[in-house]
This record gives sequence, C-alpha cells and structure tokens, in this order.
Amino acid sequence: MKNPSCIIVLLLVFCGLNAQKPIETSGISFKLGNDEYQGVQVIIPEAEYELVEKMWIKALEKGTKSDVSEAYHGEITIFGAYIKSIGDDPVNIYSQIIPRDTTVELNTSIELKRSEFITEALYESEFNQLKEYMHDFGKDVYIEVVSEQVKAEEDILKDLEKELKTLQNDKESIEKNISKDQHDITVSEDEISILEADIAVKNEEIAREKVNLSSAGGDPVRRETIEEILKDLEKEKKKMQKSVQKEKKNIVGYEADIDNAKLEIPAKVEEQNLKMQEIETQRGVVNLIENKLDTIKSY
Repeated sequence: MKNPSCIIVLLLVFCGLNAQKPIETSGISFKLGNDEYQGVQVIIPEAEYELVEKMWIKALEKGTKSDVSEAYHGEITIFGAYIKSIGDDPVNIYSQIIPRDTTVELNTSIELKRSEFITEALYESEFNQLKEYMHDFGKDVYIEVVSEQVKAEEDILKDLEKELKTLQNDKESIEKNISKDQHDITVSEDEISILEADIAVKNEEIAREKVNLSSAGGDPVRRETIEEILKDLEKEKKKMQKSVQKEKKNIVGYEADIDNAKLEIPAKVEEQNLKMQEIETQRGVVNLIENKLDTIKSY
C-alpha cells in the first residue's frame, strides 16, 4: 500500500505544472516592425524562449541553403525556405517568438509570392497545412521539453537510489563491525582460557620450587639457583596476568563498540525506510511525466 504522503505528492504533481497541456494553433494577425502580417499562431506549453528559437531556426533552415536573415528580439525571417507539406516552391517566412509566463507563442506568416500570404480566406488548404506544420513543430518542442523533465526526474531518482545504497552499505558495515567484534571477543576469551591454564601450570611450578627452596636448607648455591628460578617463574606469571588483563580490557572495548553499533542500526533502518518512501514517490513522479510524454506524442 502506498504511503499517504506519497499519494499526496503524486496528486500535487499530476494536478500542477507537470500535467500535460494542449498545443493550440489559430489564425492570427501580428506586427513585425511597422508591418502587419497574417498567419498562424502556435502556443507551446512549458517551453523556454531559447529552446523555441533554436529549434525554430533549425526547422526553417532544414532542406535549404538559406539562413535566417534576422533573429533579433524574437523576430526571425528567412527567404527561400521550403516547407514540403505546403508546396515544392521556396517561400519567405516571417515569424515572431513571444515568451509568456508558462508558454511561448510562435507567430508565423508565409509569403508564397510577392505580397501574397497564406490566409484562411485565400489559401484554405495551405492555411490548414500551415496550422498542421505549426502544431507539429509545437509538439516537437513540447516533446523536447518534457523529455528533459523526464531525464531530470530520472536523475533525481538515480541520486535517491545511490543515497539508499549508501545507507544500506553503512548498515552492512555496522553489522560487519559487530560481527568482527563478536569474533574478536571469542578470540580474546579463548586466549584468556589458554593464559589462565598456563598461569595455573605456572602456579604449580612456583609451588614446587617453593617446596624445593624450603628443603634447600643452608646450601647457598642451591638456594640462589632456586630463587632465580622462582624469580623467572613469577616474572612469566606476571606477564601472563598482564596479558589476561589486556584481553579482558579488549573484551570490554569490543562489547562497548557492539552496544554503540546496535544503537545506530535502528536509526539506519529508519533512514532507509524514509529513503525508500522518497524513491517510491519519485518513481511515481517519473511514471507520471513519462505518461505525460506519451500523451504529448499522441497529439
């Protein structure tokens, strides 16, 4: 079952700017400088001026050696261009790009012959072809815009998945450290057992040498020899006892590390759960925009 917060986010995305909008075309009169032209307007949703200008110039120059003669303040003109859907003869195209808040308007007028422009009244068939051409151009721009939206949201999703992987690796690292500490505790306990057994043997040796010392009587050479042996045995025993204390201290440290690590795990699990919810929400966003893109492609 989806988290309620995820559903709310998806609804906001669906109802907000990310819902697809229609591409509108209509007849229009517009001014370029002091001259008025009649033609077709297309309103392209969500587009940026720079993208429309770039794609429009490319579309105008396609199939011809002519370049646009002007591209200044949104006014773009080309002479000797070809639009196959309208005809095989070269035409002059006068256009104007106007950015709005959430759309870009593209106004276009086509001169078939000197001072003869495509209008619905005079060239109905060509006018309808021009409307279709403008609609298709608007669709291409809109597809480019939403394709970039998909990519941007996919990049966000990839970043979230990387963050989740990092959290998972962090938790795995903590668990490995716990496992290592537990292994080290076992090693230290085994070492303590061996040392304590060696100390017990050493105590027996010391006890025997003390008996020997008691029975040495007044023999100074023998007493000195036994005392040297006892001194070495005590030294060895003390060294073993220090090793036992060191291992016990290590065990205390390992146990403290384990306790601290175990306290970290619930927080890591919670972080992972939250990140998975973010990923689920973001996947929904990506799916919505992909569906939006599919809808635009079907226009």
